[in-house]
Amino acid sequence: MRKELVIGFLVTLLFVLGIGILFKYNLLSIQIIINNKSIIEVIKDIILIITIVGGGILSYFNFFKGRTFSLKADLHFDIKIFQTPNGELLPAIKVEVENKGNFSIWDPKIILVIYQYSIDGSVAKETVKEWGENSELIEINKQTSVLDSGEKAFFIVHKVF
Repeated sequence: MRKELVIGFLVTLLFVLGIGILFKYNLLSIQIIINNKSIIEVIKDIILIITIVGGGILSYFNFFKGRTFSLKADLHFDIKIFQTPNGELLPAIKVEVENKGNFSIWDPKIILVIYQYSIDGSVAKETVKEWGENSELIEINKQTSVLDSGEKAFFIVHKVF
């Protein structure tokens, strides 16, 4: 069973048992309900308002759960390929990370997978985990880096193929 159904069932059961206890100890009866119709209508309206406001708050959190309380980053790539005098290719890859979320990104790491397709149909795959000395976020003295909201960081790598 879903968690929401179980909670709804238990709240309804608690309400029904509470009404039963009120009838058992003569705190509530049919005659009292008939005599105090206006008070019961006011209580009904108050419960309705509380239910609508509570439902609105819960639906706000349900809708924005993945939007408000999550980390967001924009990635921009700048790739330049240079040919060396030996005929090898030297791509210079610059990755710009911008924190668009409301929370800081602690110790951001970028893993880049490069696929090199040859004319003969073979594919070479290389994973870049270590970034160059020109990167803005480098661990200095083993301290953790952080990317605050609205900040940008650059990661640069040069590889010869």
